[in-house]
Amino acid sequence: MDLVQLRYFLDVAESEHVTRSAQRLRVAQPALSRSLHRLEDELGSPLFERVGRNIRLTPGGRLLRDRVAPLVRALDGVAAELASLDEEGARTVRISLMSASSIAIDAVTAYRAAHPGTLFKIGQGDRGFEADVLVDTVPASASANAALAGGEAAVSLVEDIFAAVPSNFPLAGSELSLHDLEGWEFVCLAGSRRFRGICDDLCARHGFKPVVAFESDNPSVVQRMIGLGQGVGFWPEISWGTPDRSSVRLVRLAEPDFQRRIVVGTPSRVRASAESLKFLDFLAAHLRTAGFRAS
Repeated sequence: MDLVQLRYFLDVAESEHVTRSAQRLRVAQPALSRSLHRLEDELGSPLFERVGRNIRLTPGGRLLRDRVAPLVRALDGVAAELASLDEEGARTVRISLMSASSIAIDAVTAYRAAHPGTLFKIGQGDRGFEADVLVDTVPASASANAALAGGEAAVSLVEDIFAAVPSNFPLAGSELSLHDLEGWEFVCLAGSRRFRGICDDLCARHGFKPVVAFESDNPSVVQRMIGLGQGVGFWPEISWGTPDRSSVRLVRLAEPDFQRRIVVGTPSRVRASAESLKFLDFLAAHLRTAGFRAS
């Protein structure tokens, strides 16, 4: 007994006419008759009985029809479900946001407005998340492809890292050195965050160790605490936007290497969909418009 046999059987059970079913199924009538006879032989029970020029189901045939019809319908539906799943996958963009999350979300919103059929799945800091598009950060001195572990960078942009200080911070000029921040407590991102690691490495390069009084893995919390005057901190010029100037001032650091690189691309071993590649180009243009500089 196979699926083709069962489909033939169900069609004849509905039409009650072998010739008519053969025409609908586009199969020769003798071949259809042989298939029905083989099925009866396998089951050891007659499935049809002749009534004039037509045939009708025997009690055993009705039992078989009632049992197999739902199964065949379910199997026939699998192909449609798989096609729908493939279509949904082609319309889905999977993004891993390791950095510049707020601006990337703005880009997703703008893209969705122009392409409402596109679906997005977004992961933040989840190492197990399989992404088509990765937004990450590395020190400005590092290779763009270092963030993609062998993948291909679509765009590599740079932003300055400023000092964020209370509005009453004593300033002698338009910039300050790291060592001007000695004695001040720092509000920082938690050590697991990329931006924190970049800032710690840059500070170590210049022989400076921040005194951390507060840390959080949420950039919004860090921004808020600096704004409340709970300490000074480091602030990526573009990614975090402009703070409330009544409470926080952004001051350029004298150390010229206080920058970071934002990398957007496709991770290695990923075959991105056409929709993902379209969004990748859109996101790169969006970041440039936001003010990130080409490196």
